[in-house]
Amino acid sequence: MATGAKVFRTISSSAVPSKLAINTQPVGIITQDRSAGLAGRFGQLPAMLPVEVQVTDQDTGNKVVLKSSVILDSDLTPTLAAMAVIEGLDRALDRVGAGSARIDFEVLTAGARADLRRQNLFYHRADVAGVAIMDLLGYINFLLQNSFEEVLPLAVNVSAVVCDDNLSAVIADAYVAQDTVLPGAEVDLSVLLRPYRGSLTKITIPIKIPENALPGRLDLFISGGALWSEDESEEDGILVSGAVNFAEAYHEWAIKPANMHIIVQYTPDLIGEAENGDVQADDVANSDLQPRCLLTETSWFVQGSRLVSLEVADPAVE
Repeated sequence: MATGAKVFRTISSSAVPSKLAINTQPVGIITQDRSAGLAGRFGQLPAMLPVEVQVTDQDTGNKVVLKSSVILDSDLTPTLAAMAVIEGLDRALDRVGAGSARIDFEVLTAGARADLRRQNLFYHRADVAGVAIMDLLGYINFLLQNSFEEVLPLAVNVSAVVCDDNLSAVIADAYVAQDTVLPGAEVDLSVLLRPYRGSLTKITIPIKIPENALPGRLDLFISGGALWSEDESEEDGILVSGAVNFAEAYHEWAIKPANMHIIVQYTPDLIGEAENGDVQADDVANSDLQPRCLLTETSWFVQGSRLVSLEVADPAVE
């Protein structure tokens, strides 16, 4: 973007001469920037993405509302939008350091075909503002750099509440009341969370065993949403997604776990048993069992993982 400028002072220097100035109203667009000079057009403005950030510091009561616009460009927009959010967070916090941030963001898109509203909780021991923008940065990257279709964001709205408290918790243990279950039964999975400098909290998650589960071992992998985020690729949702079209890739983002979730993933261990001859390979191929993922929301930034194993009994054997 090309703007006018009001120059207050010219600073003479044999090394780096410069001018002290401020921008005025936009006057056009810059299309080329080379060492020999600039090229552009007057009267034509670039497409812009409005970004509105509202941040409240829970400890001090400080509130900041920041409205800005960033250029709509597949390479520049994600970083510039994230910088606008960081600026709002830093102004409210008035510091760089540890803390927790609950982020609600909304991205509106052309035709409402990829609108996303998402809430997440972040904690960091050194710079909470720096990590709190990761969800938004990732989603705008996905929209502008996905390999399926061109999808343009129209507006970004972010609401955040920050505090000095450590709102993290670690999965201390996980267990079930019974180690052997029948297909179709429901078993209660107990997950013990240890909040930072707090007492243990038990969260009970009902697990439904599929009706068509074959006999054998069933592993439940329990993890915190923070661990899920750490395991993702930096280019997640852009290059490494297994989606075959944009709708599938967007759906993956829409159901993506958040840091405050307890995630339970499980699927019967059929393939290994088939290779050992316990069940027929045809049974595995014809089975409609699919890996399942259960999300349970908590009030903490959940870290850690546990593995719990069950034995699915054969109902035909008494």
